[in-house]
This record gives sequence, structure tokens and C-alpha cells, in this order.
Amino acid sequence: MSTKYQKPEEVPTTEIVKRLHELSDAFPEKPKRDREFTMRIPAECDRDPDLVLYAAAQRLEQMQKALQSIEDDFPHPYGDYICDGFMQVTLREETINEIEQVLP
Repeated sequence: MSTKYQKPEEVPTTEIVKRLHELSDAFPEKPKRDREFTMRIPAECDRDPDLVLYAAAQRLEQMQKALQSIEDDFPHPYGDYICDGFMQVTLREETINEIEQVLP
């Protein structure tokens, strides 16, 4: 990792995802965890766990807001539904009944 990024929002999402995988792999092993869960000076926005986790959380919030905005602008073709913000859609029972009535 490096100090080439000055702010967490400058780090590409692919780098954040890569680092999240490294951190999750390191967590169960104490020697590796002690090495990976450190913060450096100067800060490394694409390595330091606090900054990587912060950036990941920020991006998840941004994606959730973007998804909600799209849902608000474009209603679901099957009517009312529930979305947990992470692309998992659960249709309400009345809507399921309506869909089942028109399916062969």
C-alpha cells in the first residue's frame, strides 16, 4: 500500500475491496492481525484499517442513497415492495398474489 492517496475518497473502490478482504483474512490469526490492524504515520488511506473501513462505510451509504433515489424515481413494475437497500427485494404478499394470478 502507499501514501499516494491523500483522502479516503480518492482510493478506488477496487483497492478498498482488496484491503477489506486482506483484513478479514488477517483477523483470525493473531500475528497477522497485529501486523495488519495498525495505523501508520503518515496515514495510508488505502491500507490503514480505520480509513479503509471508513471509506467502505461511506461508499455503502452513497450506494444506498443512490438506490433509494432510483427507486423513488422509477416505481417497481409489480407495485409495492420492500427493499433493504442492498439489492434484495422482498415483494409484499398482496403483490405476490397478483403476480401469481397472471403467471401460467
